[in-house]
Amino acid sequence: MVELNHISIKNTDFAVTGVMVQYLFSCKRELWFFTKKIDFNKEDQNIQIGKIIHETSYKRNKKEFDLGFVKFDLIETKNRIIISEIKKSSKLLEPAKMQLLYYVYILSKITEKEVEGEIRIPKERKKVKIQLQNEEEKLIQKALREIKEISLLERPPKAEKKFYCKNCAYYIFCWV
Repeated sequence: MVELNHISIKNTDFAVTGVMVQYLFSCKRELWFFTKKIDFNKEDQNIQIGKIIHETSYKRNKKEFDLGFVKFDLIETKNRIIISEIKKSSKLLEPAKMQLLYYVYILSKITEKEVEGEIRIPKERKKVKIQLQNEEEKLIQKALREIKEISLLERPPKAEKKFYCKNCAYYIFCWV
């Protein structure tokens, strides 16, 4: 049932986005800032580069399929549904996989059809295929619960030093 993607915070409903799922698996502190609408990433140079790569890659494919709370980069519907996410690099591949698994999960619940996913990294000429199995579905359901828990915290989770912190828009909130 699709209702699993909606969570309630202090009598205010909001939908879990793919970005929230990605942040859960990359940085829970960043997820907390994002759920509190403290979002500096719109002006972030790395985000801007990613947008340019998205706009200039795979021009023949339908782009940006938007379900309101979920927006993925490409969709192909020949014999089956394949959704894709375009990424700048494979540095944060695991969080990107989880984001895409969430999209596959949501779309398979909505359409009641088999949905596959693939992460495309044009600069590296790489494609990573994703399929939602029972274990991944349980992991996504657990992630949705954890996103709710983090969003309800009064303070952000403790900062954890990671290799990409220096490029994060929230760097000054954690390390200065």
